[in-house]
Amino acid sequence: MLKKAAHLIKEDLSLKKEINAILLKEGLKCEGAIEVKHLLSVLYHDIGVDTIAEKITNPYNELKIATHYGCHALRPSDIVEFDDPVNPTLFDKLVEATGAQSVPWQARLECCGAPVFGNNDDLSMDLTEKKLLSARESGADFLCNACPYCHIQFDTVQRMIKNERQTDNHLLPPILYPQLLGLSLGIKSDILGLEMNGIDIRAVSKFLQAPKES
Repeated sequence: MLKKAAHLIKEDLSLKKEINAILLKEGLKCEGAIEVKHLLSVLYHDIGVDTIAEKITNPYNELKIATHYGCHALRPSDIVEFDDPVNPTLFDKLVEATGAQSVPWQARLECCGAPVFGNNDDLSMDLTEKKLLSARESGADFLCNACPYCHIQFDTVQRMIKNERQTDNHLLPPILYPQLLGLSLGIKSDILGLEMNGIDIRAVSKFLQAPKES
């Protein structure tokens, strides 16, 4: 939403004028010069995959990750300008900088189901379950995402699927990228909030190799 708002203000001068007329009452003004960036864009473009890889102290060993990009990171592509909306690779490269393997999976670019939760819960859970099944079939150990909204779907709603549909066939632990990256950088699990995940992801630590020599 912030990215779209910034885009509209830059493209539509009449809209910018209208907004500033409202802000003037509070002594404020919108210049429209703020650049909104996705966390993964900052890590990839501003910091760089090579720089991140050099900082890894506990690389992963044989850990397979299914990356979930999220709808709004990729679309509308002319506004978000995140990556190729049809064949993105940015997130996969950031995952592999930790030593993990980003596995190909059929449903990786499909919706997680979060937008319709609360309006059509059955459809929402169907979409989530389909993605989880696809990720499991790829051989992934974890599903990694960078969107807190998507993470709620894969964490909280996945548990609802298990309880309401009485199945654990599709249970796949979701992990946020800052958690995945943080562990490989040697940051402690309590600082990363691993215990706050509804689905236990502490097993990810077993994939960590011994710390590199400094």
